[in-house]
Amino acid sequence: MPFMRGVRSSESHEAVVTPDLLAQHPTTIAVSARDGDELDLLVKRAPSLNADGQHVGWILSLVDVTEMRQAPRVTAFQAWGDFLIAWLDHSPTDMLAALSALAPLKIHDDPEFVFRVGWLLCDVSEHEQGLSYLRRALNKAYFVAPTLSANRSFDPLRTDPRFQAILAEAEVGRQQALAAFREAGGERLLG
Repeated sequence: MPFMRGVRSSESHEAVVTPDLLAQHPTTIAVSARDGDELDLLVKRAPSLNADGQHVGWILSLVDVTEMRQAPRVTAFQAWGDFLIAWLDHSPTDMLAALSALAPLKIHDDPEFVFRVGWLLCDVSEHEQGLSYLRRALNKAYFVAPTLSANRSFDPLRTDPRFQAILAEAEVGRQQALAAFREAGGERLLG
């Protein structure tokens, strides 16, 4: 198996499949590895047993996971960085463009992410989109009434009935969550 010599563990940099390793007790492994071409690989080794249950060989699987590992993280990181730079530049249009690159990712299911996006959009006066994100966060039971009531980013919205409704619902939800926490004995955890 000379072609396997260049496949090394991502962590220990040791060869993943060697004659010595194959001579050891037949166990199944899955290892993250890289080859000489710097491809990210998932290497699986499983014993092949005959009808009597005796070990007679190995089944090896190499899967190239390079794109799977790099593309989504790099793209997401880059898009989030673009979003924050656009926020610093007070450019709502660029912020929304950067968000579109994150659209297919599950991060949009995270209520804290949704709230932070809404908050930053409100901070640059993109109130329509910002309120939409704040509403989505609230609908996911993210009740941050103290932030909504105290942060200056929301000052221009204080008289907007939609913001007032979001703030009121956030306060009710927060109080209900605190009551449930106390009722379940949660304060004992805090000391």
